Amino acid sequence: MARKTLIVLALTLAATANAAPLPLANDIPAGKDGVMTYIGKESKTTAPLALTLDPEGGETVATIPQGGKATVLLHDGKGHTLVTNHFGLTGWAQPASSAENNDDFPALEKSELREKGGDPIFSLHYLPALGKTMHGTYNKNDEGQPVPYDPKAEDSDLTYDHLLDTALKAGGETYHVYCSTGMSDDYGCNFLSEGSSLDNSAGLGGQDFYIPGNGYVYTDYDDSGSSLYRKRQKWAFDGKDVKEVAQPYYYLGIKSTYHGDDNDSTGKLDKKATLALTDASGQKVATLKAGDKITLVLADARYDCPADDRTGSEDYPICQEARVLVKTADGTLGWITTSYNYRTKDRSPRIDGLHPLAG
Repeated sequence: MARKTLIVLALTLAATANAAPLPLANDIPAGKDGVMTYIGKESKTTAPLALTLDPEGGETVATIPQGGKATVLLHDGKGHTLVTNHFGLTGWAQPASSAENNDDFPALEKSELREKGGDPIFSLHYLPALGKTMHGTYNKNDEGQPVPYDPKAEDSDLTYDHLLDTALKAGGETYHVYCSTGMSDDYGCNFLSEGSSLDNSAGLGGQDFYIPGNGYVYTDYDDSGSSLYRKRQKWAFDGKDVKEVAQPYYYLGIKSTYHGDDNDSTGKLDKKATLALTDASGQKVATLKAGDKITLVLADARYDCPADDRTGSEDYPICQEARVLVKTADGTLGWITTSYNYRTKDRSPRIDGLHPLAG
């Protein structure tokens, strides 16, 4: 056997030996060495499973307890497996020593705000042992404090509904949750801790919130004001501060169609346009034509947005370009990069499940 072959074999065996078996109940198809492979198989865990930010480990995104739902999305061709949990949080799978503060939800009750006969405007899912539903509509005074609604007050159209008082975990401080549609459908909720105000509190955009009692808040939101696609996110609170728990990718899982390119200057759809899929190195692996059926698998949560495609503020930057992993009807896996920045480009792909920013 040639020396080069022996080296390759040794490296392959070393990688295999270092990859601990994952605690999954079902047999999961093996990936191909050196090739990213889509799996898309659901299973249950036989022991706690950690989902981490990086393939080799690092910060924990979420923990799945024994018996929890785990969907194996893909193998990266290097011995690592990408998994999403029941909520859609995504990370690289590693055996975990503990399921403490895991991310599976117990039975939750719901506090809602809805228009008469309409769909819910806000839904807050909470653990009844830690919280209680509240009712009341408020304005904001000059100090940023909620005051009972007065239709004659200045800015009376800007209202806040007090929907919930809850702790995020047993023994934790109580947050008073006020939700508002803003002045232009800027849906979001403020979590007021002791000594905070509506102007100085942890705030999250969204309409659906999950507070399962493990110390975190979860949102599931497709906000055209700040994102090109739906995001399932996990948030860590510290008094008046809130920070997203970073994921490597946002799970999409959307059956979609590429329709062609929207031309902003003509207002017409160009059905002759095509869209290239590339591998991780940028090599083209497929070409989409108008009408092609695809699956939007993931969006790259750590995509390095080009400077020309950034908007928003320094504290809250928004990217008008997205890098999305797509699976074609014949199973080809590849990345597309889509821009909806009409300041610099006059055309953008029309793909179900992706959308430009509102306004």
